[in-house]
Amino acid sequence: MLMEKSVNTIFELHSAMEHNLFKAFFKRYEMPEGLKHRHIRAMIALYFNKKMIMSEVSSVLNIEKGSFTTVADKLIDMGYVVTERSTKDRRVYELSLTEKGTALTQDFLAAHRAYISQLFDQLEETRMATFSEALEVVTSVLMDVGDEKFKTCCNSDE
Repeated sequence: MLMEKSVNTIFELHSAMEHNLFKAFFKRYEMPEGLKHRHIRAMIALYFNKKMIMSEVSSVLNIEKGSFTTVADKLIDMGYVVTERSTKDRRVYELSLTEKGTALTQDFLAAHRAYISQLFDQLEETRMATFSEALEVVTSVLMDVGDEKFKTCCNSDE
């Protein structure tokens, strides 16, 4: 019974976070012409990981490599991302952000952090402290049970 309740809570948490922290923000943030949510998510993965091969980015974003190719091509064409031949394997190309891509990603992340801060400024200090501790526990548990490839993506220590 406890596991069933936990699973239901996980679904509720996902839905609430997706709506309140992400979808609502995307409606307010003015994306450059031609960019969509999936483009900025790819740029965020590259921002935190510096260089990644296409299959790594597509895996982190949970989309097929073929579908990600169009995302990568758009980011390259718009000057946000560059490709370089890997020094480890000459057959592989790595993606990384350009200065323009880094600047946009930093702006997006700063605006998103400000949006989230504004939301939580409404909470009483003790409730915010409890919430913060709960997030740390949830994150820690998910890192313990999660897939290894997600443990290095989007590390927020920057």
